[in-house]
Amino acid sequence: MKKIAIPLALFSAISFSNIVSAQSNVTVYGKIDLGVGRNIGTDYNGILQGAASRLGFKGQEDLGGGWKSSFHLQHRFNADTGTATNPQKFWHADSWVGLEGPYGQVRLGRMFTPSYEYVMLPSDPFQHSRVSSTLVTHVGGGKDGVAAASPIRFDNGVNYNVKSGGLRFGATFAPSEGVASVRNAYSAAVSYTTGKLYVAVGRENPSGANNEWNTISARWGDDTLKVFTFFGKGKSNASVNNSIQSYSVGATGKLGYGTLKTAYARMDNKDLNTKIQDKFAVGYYYNLSKRTQVYADIAHDRAYDANKNGFNLGIVHDF
Repeated sequence: MKKIAIPLALFSAISFSNIVSAQSNVTVYGKIDLGVGRNIGTDYNGILQGAASRLGFKGQEDLGGGWKSSFHLQHRFNADTGTATNPQKFWHADSWVGLEGPYGQVRLGRMFTPSYEYVMLPSDPFQHSRVSSTLVTHVGGGKDGVAAASPIRFDNGVNYNVKSGGLRFGATFAPSEGVASVRNAYSAAVSYTTGKLYVAVGRENPSGANNEWNTISARWGDDTLKVFTFFGKGKSNASVNNSIQSYSVGATGKLGYGTLKTAYARMDNKDLNTKIQDKFAVGYYYNLSKRTQVYADIAHDRAYDANKNGFNLGIVHDF
């Protein structure tokens, strides 16, 4: 057995080396983000996830003639327990392969929708992480069992995206694949960057019968001072009487050796005349190094009947 094992091990090592060398660029990366605190709507303290902890693989190969192939795989997990964020999807965040040429890129698989990636995510000073995030407002719901209008990601997606100068366009189509009561879904968005100004607009029609979400956002500034605005309007699949409208404003700026972040977000169910979110948040972030950051956030959401306050103190490390 030993005489066989050594050649097999050597052959495996050589084969793996050949596979890796065939790639022009392969990156293994990740993030672990944990803190102590309390989520809004709960009455207990505990260990909280910040930005979702993750392990990812991405790569690109130059095919010549202006063509490139690429892929992206990203696993999300709960660092405090070691369990998967979504037990049903190991590659919960990204799972796609793409081909890029002179006229844009085509991707196949699971990925962020263009509306989320271009419009919603850039408009949140807290990047949709931790208790201070304005996630509910930006995706069109998600509180008290109300389904969000935007799913953030599509399965079975076919995406086309192209960039020219400061202009970027993306569109994703996700067929229902014959599943009963599920419609074909699509998302499209366009963004434009010039100097310190970033503006974007998007539209989504997810697979639910009553879902649609229209968004617009603008951002101005740099690391010294940056201002964020967002507006969204549409319907959630949770109910035929669920016309929703939202807006948010926020800012980030240098303060001492760290960055101060603040935001206000409001979302209303217009048909039922109820608040889904009415939230003010502030946070302070300090970089210990290029890869390690400590932070403190507090938030207050008046849309809740009780336990309106939340906070977290945490540390995040990128690798």
